[in-house]
Amino acid sequence: MMSGKRFLMFMAIVFFVMIPWGLFGAERAGSVRSAVDGDQSWLRKAEEAVAQGKFGEAIEECNRRIARFPNDALAYNNRGTLYAMTGDYKRALADHSKAVSLAPDDATYLGNRAAAYRATGQPDLAIQDATSALTIDPTERNAHLTRARAFTDKGLYDGAMADYNRLLKMGMQTVDIHSGRADVFMKKGEYDRALSEYGAALKLDPSNGIVYTGRSLVHWLKGMQDAALADARRATQLNPDYSEAYFHLGFYLHERKAVNEARSSFLKSMELTPDIVQSHENVWFEALGPGYGTLLKKEVGVAKSYLAATGGSRKPPATASREAPPQSILHIRSVQVTPATVKPGAPFDIRIEYSATDRAIQGGMLAVDLSLTIMDGPSILFNLAPTTVQTQNGQMAARVEHLTASPKKGVYMVQAIMRYKGTMHTVRTELRVE
Repeated sequence: MMSGKRFLMFMAIVFFVMIPWGLFGAERAGSVRSAVDGDQSWLRKAEEAVAQGKFGEAIEECNRRIARFPNDALAYNNRGTLYAMTGDYKRALADHSKAVSLAPDDATYLGNRAAAYRATGQPDLAIQDATSALTIDPTERNAHLTRARAFTDKGLYDGAMADYNRLLKMGMQTVDIHSGRADVFMKKGEYDRALSEYGAALKLDPSNGIVYTGRSLVHWLKGMQDAALADARRATQLNPDYSEAYFHLGFYLHERKAVNEARSSFLKSMELTPDIVQSHENVWFEALGPGYGTLLKKEVGVAKSYLAATGGSRKPPATASREAPPQSILHIRSVQVTPATVKPGAPFDIRIEYSATDRAIQGGMLAVDLSLTIMDGPSILFNLAPTTVQTQNGQMAARVEHLTASPKKGVYMVQAIMRYKGTMHTVRTELRVE
């Protein structure tokens, strides 16, 4: 039903539960030349491995493909995406550079390399590649988003806002766009507008700890300390592995004279990201605007004082041991697409109902690994890699704002896989496009 090359793809998706945005965003099907030999079996195997969270196996499929066809740009592009998904940005950059050298006029490859340049601290090159991509395809969403973020990194806020505004005019309303606009407004000192944008992001994803962390900074800069503290605490609850939330919470607690809690929070942030203090210390504070730059500089000084007081140890203070919860069993009751019939390019929701036997979490928060795939027969057209999400009360929902390549009219299969404490459950439903 869809011709041309397929990618290891992400959906342009906004979860109503916490989910971090993927580094390279969405890749556009059909934007590159066809495979060198027409064999798609390696790609199907790689996609299936990604759907199961087996990134190493997916990389090996790309390795074998490259060994056979060393000039296959798609294989390098997909391997680069996989490296980025596992945090290996240097290898990601090398592979995306190779893909660009093999297909220099492809907007998707240029957009992906732009994202890799930004991830490795090279915003000027990111802007250059993103601009080249947009010259080829002005609708390349990933290039607009990466360039906006790179402009923000350099303090070029007008350029960043122009890219975000173009995305909005293209009909895209996503968490990362509103959060990006909020970040720009915060650094420009326009705090009320920043709060408005964070509010828009939270309407799309009310359980996003990263957004709560950003909003906490704006609240603090406005002198709303109680609101800042509440947002930071909420962020650590929603995203307990997000070091930035603990870092800022530590500072807020220090300012409120809650020294023991502040110490625990700072050390937790350092446990999750050992170089978090150094990375913030190396920031060009002036580029962050007079308000946020001054605040972050002060936060770094306070964090260093707590680290020095512990003799440089980053080990969190001892806490009372907790009995491990009993093994839980997860049951998926149903998955459905609403509305029942979707128009090409229109948003839709994927709703999942589940139950868990663990009394400790019944009715409460539950962290599960979720992956979603949209398929056309045996071919995987869209894939969201397994991501840890927080959900509650037996329900979760994901809004797909748009599919990066609108499918033709027809029936597609939606597959959801949930993993929890060693158990895995797969359920399927239909996506009807008319």
